Amino acid sequence: VELTVFNIATTYFHDQFDLSTTKASLVATLFGFMNIVCRSFGGIVSDFAYRKFGGERPGMTGRLLVQATGLFFQGMMIVIFSEMDHLPSAIGVLILFSFFVQVTEGATYGIVPYVCPEATG
Repeated sequence: VELTVFNIATTYFHDQFDLSTTKASLVATLFGFMNIVCRSFGGIVSDFAYRKFGGERPGMTGRLLVQATGLFFQGMMIVIFSEMDHLPSAIGVLILFSFFVQVTEGATYGIVPYVCPEATG
């Protein structure tokens, strides 16, 4: 999801909101700036869910719940974003969408050791 948004966001803001390429690029970089804190936040939430919820495989239930919740809200935010025709609202929804994308990516790092133990280093 992240790479697709990086590739298309500038063009989308340029075409949809008649922004110059420079301004459209600036707005599109807001999506990437969310990486700074949100991806690690996803890992923290996944670790919390690991301790909070049990399951047949210890902690997997909580980690999968965080993953599923993040994916659900990603979908919801991108649908809302696609309907935006007011630039400030579109930017706000883009930031929320990015938040859920980054949180879900961070939570993925908590699942990999259970799915493929050989992939851990």
